[in-house]
Amino acid sequence: MVNVTNIEFGTNSYNPDYIVRAGEYVLELIETLGISQAEFAARIGITPKHLSNIINGKAGITAETAKSLQTAYNYDPKYWLSLQSGYDIAAAEREKKQKERTGRKNKWLKQ
Repeated sequence: MVNVTNIEFGTNSYNPDYIVRAGEYVLELIETLGISQAEFAARIGITPKHLSNIINGKAGITAETAKSLQTAYNYDPKYWLSLQSGYDIAAAEREKKQKERTGRKNKWLKQ
């Protein structure tokens, strides 16, 4: 999970202390369906390894994968892409803040 602060969505401000990878929602769906990851991967037309990478945050949900989820389980692809883009934005913000903090620390150390 990624810690984030003050993400703006439209005119509303949302301040989560963490954000969940889209792959965690996929894992929750698999567990709810009571099927194996291998069977789920086969149903949406991806390899079990790729599904594992999505679940573990090593790969994101692409438009193609989102469409496959729609075909197999009637989920709106925009739902999955929204989860993925929300995570990506929060991760980028976190990385930016870490770089800023590191830069300030390094500046202080050089003095």
